[in-house]
Amino acid sequence: MKKYFLIAIIVALSSTFFVWRPSVIQDVKHTVGVARDNAELFVTEILPKKLVNPEPLKIFRSVNGTLTVSGIFAETNNERIRNGVAALSLDGTLSSVAAKKADDMFARQYFEHDSPDGKGAADLADAVGYDYIVIGENLALGNFKDDKDLVRAWMESPGHRANILNKRFSEIGIAAKKGTYEGKNVWLAVQTFAVPASLCPAPSPSLRVKIDASQIELKKIETELALKKDELESYRGNPSEYNKRAAEFNALVATHNALVEETKKSVALFNAEVRAFNTCIEG
Repeated sequence: MKKYFLIAIIVALSSTFFVWRPSVIQDVKHTVGVARDNAELFVTEILPKKLVNPEPLKIFRSVNGTLTVSGIFAETNNERIRNGVAALSLDGTLSSVAAKKADDMFARQYFEHDSPDGKGAADLADAVGYDYIVIGENLALGNFKDDKDLVRAWMESPGHRANILNKRFSEIGIAAKKGTYEGKNVWLAVQTFAVPASLCPAPSPSLRVKIDASQIELKKIETELALKKDELESYRGNPSEYNKRAAEFNALVATHNALVEETKKSVALFNAEVRAFNTCIEG
């Protein structure tokens, strides 16, 4: 009688170590899954490339003036300040983009925002490593009295005026070159406007990597837990072994749940960074 009573106690004690409930794990896993899906949704919205390109402006007149980068820059900022908009910064990299555009139009005799092979300001910016959120371009071809005359002509065109007075743009690149276009000696002027990506800090890539690694680890642990759960059933006739395996199982559950909570915090932080980024780029 005492022997049977002792076995009953051992079995009863061993059962107290089996604290994992499949429904609890499933609920936690679902919570992380939803959070991770949200993170992936936000990631697809990171760093959109936006273009603002009005119809190129052609003006052929019997004037023989001179255009300069410094003059166009000054007149452009004069218009912005006159209209209550902050002045632009002249960026050397963007000016190289504008210069390449002017040279290419003369070399291949076209006057469009996209070259004959379909490349535009965005492609030129990418090629020189200028990272932007929004990029815009004003083009002008023809004869102008001076820099003020050119900028005035752009200001009289709704699309070009919108670029010059766009509050979001903070940097500009400028080129003004004289050459032969369709047999005529003319000026080509280019304004390349941009919102640099540096104005909107991107979400932490290391945090995204951490989330991905945690998701992989969670799936690995969940697979191991499923196997251990099935394995536990085979030890119900061996109380001491069952007790040992149940303790290992519960320790793994605790590891899983701790990682779930850590991952949830990482996802929440990452999504907050993405929301802040998206708010910034939307202006």
